[in-house]
Amino acid sequence: MPKIKEKLTELGKSIQWLADSVGTDRPLMSNISHGKCLPTTIMMPKITDSLKCGIGDLFTPLELDFTSGKSLECIRSKYERIRGDKLQINTNILNFCVRIEKSGYPLLNKKILHKCGFPHYADFLNWAANEQLQRRYDWIIKKEQARIEQARSQSE
Repeated sequence: MPKIKEKLTELGKSIQWLADSVGTDRPLMSNISHGKCLPTTIMMPKITDSLKCGIGDLFTPLELDFTSGKSLECIRSKYERIRGDKLQINTNILNFCVRIEKSGYPLLNKKILHKCGFPHYADFLNWAANEQLQRRYDWIIKKEQARIEQARSQSE
């Protein structure tokens, strides 16, 4: 979770103050500070300037890498152009876009995810992707082995 609230407390400022400084509204800034969404590429340097810190002081590489690779590069280039310093981001993480069917929306709420042992949406999505990939791979291997066995039995 972003450390925006910690920085605000350290500076003796409020979410409303930060929202005003950045030029947005309080609900959006609250969502950003709770990790529900990322700031836009234009907002990121305004937030770090207002809080007198670097982007790495507010977000972990994983939180930033949750965006698509294209958005990540856009954030990096705009941040570096506006701030003039380098943005270090872990690029050893694959980025995916996931489409959730509307029927799945009711299940994607924090209470249900927490009850199932997933503290964050990203934890669930990582588990689901790994689980599905493993199942698919196991299925393919099983079919290949069945074909080999069938060919072997036919040749005997």
